[in-house]
Amino acid sequence: DQEAFDAQNADDDGLIDDAGDGAPKEDYDTYSGFWSVQKYLSNPPSCFKDVKGFLASVDVTCSALERTACTPDEFERERAAMVERQSLPLSVEPENDDIQLGSQKYLTNSRLLRIQLRDPQLRTQVCSQLYMVLDYLRRELESMNARDWASEPKARVRKILAGTPPTGPEAAGSLDLLLEHEVQWAAWKKKG
Repeated sequence: DQEAFDAQNADDDGLIDDAGDGAPKEDYDTYSGFWSVQKYLSNPPSCFKDVKGFLASVDVTCSALERTACTPDEFERERAAMVERQSLPLSVEPENDDIQLGSQKYLTNSRLLRIQLRDPQLRTQVCSQLYMVLDYLRRELESMNARDWASEPKARVRKILAGTPPTGPEAAGSLDLLLEHEVQWAAWKKKG
């Protein structure tokens, strides 16, 4: 709740902690909205039962990611660094190897949220999950001839994903292709 959040983020003087790292200070609504979207992502059909709550969580999540997006200069620097890493011979290990295999585990400590929001891996994972679920919901709404409330947030999430360094545009394109193949595969299976 709000009091526990404030207590956890207070420093020794009782003031709300500000790390001074240039990242925007996140409030309780952002923190709870960002992590609450996961309950919908883990069970996409539940979005139909609580459309308003789901869309509110998506909006909070997108707003937090948009606020913490990198600048065009930062994006280009990240892409240049990635190209440089890829050009290294396989026998040479870079000093600062950020390549990590497997899935990341993220702590839900409220003090870490503002840092995690700038992490490209977290941004890519959250956006990819949202993008796929929103596409699923859009297709379901289409099949039910219902009002499409999923396309607009899907486009917003795609824009955030495409702006995430170092491979945002490629990740967004890959997801588009993956979802297009999924639709074609489902149609093929339906035909028998």
